[in-house]
Amino acid sequence: IVIANITASELFRQRSIFHNQLDLLGLRFIPNPLSQLLDRTSVANVMTHAFASLPVTTTRQHLAKCLSEHPDANLILVVDHTNRSFLLERQALEPLVGQATEALDLLTVDTTKLITSEIREQATLKEALNTLDRSGANALCVTRTGTNPANRIAGLVTREQINTFLRTD
Repeated sequence: IVIANITASELFRQRSIFHNQLDLLGLRFIPNPLSQLLDRTSVANVMTHAFASLPVTTTRQHLAKCLSEHPDANLILVVDHTNRSFLLERQALEPLVGQATEALDLLTVDTTKLITSEIREQATLKEALNTLDRSGANALCVTRTGTNPANRIAGLVTREQINTFLRTD
């Protein structure tokens, strides 16, 4: 197909039969620079490594320790017992450290929870946007394959990070 396409377009200055068939089917093949950038860029180039992870039920001391060990983490990944996860912003959790209650249920925190889905570390940004659209999630947990379950999540990527990347390139 490639040789026939090059021969038709360069030697005979004609559109190839492949492109003509796509046109007949109503499928236009127009290489879009933005689509090409999304197809060529890995999720690993955009994801943030600055996040902390907590279980749904935790203690005030564990929350304080987690926040102090990860001072640059603005997003906190919360994983429940069924391995479903969501993100909470650091600002919503910081006031909980000073509360008198010992046990904390992070599902009951009165703030916006970003729903997450998963994607492989090798995926492209186009795949990430498709996954965000399909799943209705706000963020993606970028996962490594072949690692132990404790270190499975390599990073996080949000639609906002992808949009920022596209605006800067």
